[in-house]
Amino acid sequence: MIKLEQPKPLLDDIRDYAETRKILYMNYWNVYRKDYGNIHKYWILYDIYTYIIEKNDIYLRNPQLIENIDIEYIKFEPIKIRKGHNLIKRLDSRINIIWGLLLPNERNDFIIKMREENIIQK
Repeated sequence: MIKLEQPKPLLDDIRDYAETRKILYMNYWNVYRKDYGNIHKYWILYDIYTYIIEKNDIYLRNPQLIENIDIEYIKFEPIKIRKGHNLIKRLDSRINIIWGLLLPNERNDFIIKMREENIIQK
């Protein structure tokens, strides 16, 4: 069997994705979940969409990221949280896909922005 080496930038991107996603989930959970169940996932999604809209170059590179998205709907969607586990799984999938499409510098920029807003701890 032939073992193919993966390009270093790809491996670095995968590591960055995993590390920054862990930071993201842990910090949002600490801020929101303690009192509100899985609402932290809605806030992650809302904040990522807001970030993408603010950074027009991300949107132009991946317009499908926010196609047909109503930001106000996402912000207030937690009312549906009681309808079951499938909704939460869909939220995780949306977050994972969007987080994966961001470049490492964009993920880090997002985390810095959330630190400035006291969502993510240093």
